[in-house]
Amino acid sequence: MNPGRPLEIASATTIATVGLAAVASWAGAFVPGLYAEDALAAAMRGQDVATLIVLPLLIIALHRMKRGSPRATVVWIGLLGYLLYTYAGAAFAYHFNRLFLVYVAVFSLSAIAVWTALSGLHPVEMQRRFGTGAPRRAERGAGTTDSATHLSN
Repeated sequence: MNPGRPLEIASATTIATVGLAAVASWAGAFVPGLYAEDALAAAMRGQDVATLIVLPLLIIALHRMKRGSPRATVVWIGLLGYLLYTYAGAAFAYHFNRLFLVYVAVFSLSAIAVWTALSGLHPVEMQRRFGTGAPRRAERGAGTTDSATHLSN
């Protein structure tokens, strides 16, 4: 396989993901009665508004990643992870509604995008491009905090 091919697939999949997520988030935020009016309806609408804010940032990160920015690459994959997490909840936890298949599609496409983006990265190249000045302690600390939180529950 061409070494750049996974990133091309991830880029194309990102565009499709953004389009579908925009439709789903706009509908969730502005179409009355889409969500069952239970305790979670306001939270789901808030998640949709947050996603509408994230989507332009994802497009900017994708554009800058294509221009060679290592920081944008990390942001791009992180925002794809946000969509993966968000739409896993939408596909599997929300009450069934008219957008169920859109949720499943966004979840699936974002999973493909994350997988192919990660498989297209070259760790040594990323390390070289970030240089020795890139912070590393925060990453370790976040992982330790995450682990401690899970252990305490």
